[in-house]
Amino acid sequence: MNEAMRSDTSPPANGAEASMKADLPRRITRELEHAKDSATDVANGLTERAKEHPYVTAGVLFGSGLLFGALAYRAFSRPPTASEIFTAAMKRAAIDARHTLATGLTAARRFVK
Repeated sequence: MNEAMRSDTSPPANGAEASMKADLPRRITRELEHAKDSATDVANGLTERAKEHPYVTAGVLFGSGLLFGALAYRAFSRPPTASEIFTAAMKRAAIDARHTLATGLTAARRFVK
């Protein structure tokens, strides 16, 4: 193995490691502030665009909601079982038979009068 490669993978010296550990909270705070400022700038820009183009904004929100709803419905719905299909068919058949019987009885009453 090459000596240069060994030195790259070796852990930092104790002094450098301690310095990095001491500097870490300050770096994290700075990066969080930067992310917060960036998010605020993006939010303000989106607000301005939405005020300039309200109908486009409404269309985009409606379309994205429709797309998300369709995808969520497809992802979380399950296909009906055979017994559910059979039960639904029997209910439709019973409703149709009742309607046919009611129509026939109405016609018979008119005929008798």
